Amino acid sequence: MNIFLYCLVVVIWGTTWIAIFLQQGPVAAPVSIFWRFALASLTMMVVLIALRRLRKLALRDHLFCILQGCCVFGFNFLCFYTAAAWINTGLESVIFSMAVLFNAVNSFLFFGQKPPSRFYPAAFLGLTGIVTLFWDDLSASSLNASLLLGIALSALGTYGFSLGNMITLRHQRRGLETLTTNSWAMLYGTLVIGAIAFVRGDNFAPQWTLSYMGALLYLALFGSVIAFAALS
Repeated sequence: MNIFLYCLVVVIWGTTWIAIFLQQGPVAAPVSIFWRFALASLTMMVVLIALRRLRKLALRDHLFCILQGCCVFGFNFLCFYTAAAWINTGLESVIFSMAVLFNAVNSFLFFGQKPPSRFYPAAFLGLTGIVTLFWDDLSASSLNASLLLGIALSALGTYGFSLGNMITLRHQRRGLETLTTNSWAMLYGTLVIGAIAFVRGDNFAPQWTLSYMGALLYLALFGSVIAFAALS
């Protein structure tokens, strides 16, 4: 069953980058992110309340959920959506695979967990593969600041996701239920990104096209609700 859930998450998250590409256009990135997680967090909360699975959290745990929401359901996606204007989402998905490397480094920094010896050659091979994929772009005479900024933003978003994973690990060590903490974090991330869109003066109206709304529903229900539930 665990293998099935793992494969399900891989397939879903591997295809969410296509949906993110479909959302590129006139709608501001913070607005697209806001509607994605507004729909996802509302769904999660309603389901957990209906199933009586929403647990109470202490104030300190809620504060960590706010941080988790900013890292996993807010600023990281702001980086990804913005970077998609300069590099294609396929390359973004490759950079996102560096989350495994960042997780290992952060686990050591925050929890003192040393990675196994096999991690180092695997990390070297992974980084070599990423450089190989980018080599044509990096060695081309047309190399420009936009490309480098897109790569940097994708890496920053991936590192933010990894920091969120560390907070999730903190929740688990305290015996908190993952579905509850993820739901609150998703809600807080929605509120933070919504506040950013409001301060920027963005128009909150989505794009009423089949491709945009289809991508929004897929990202909210499959990429957020189902994928994160499968990981719980």
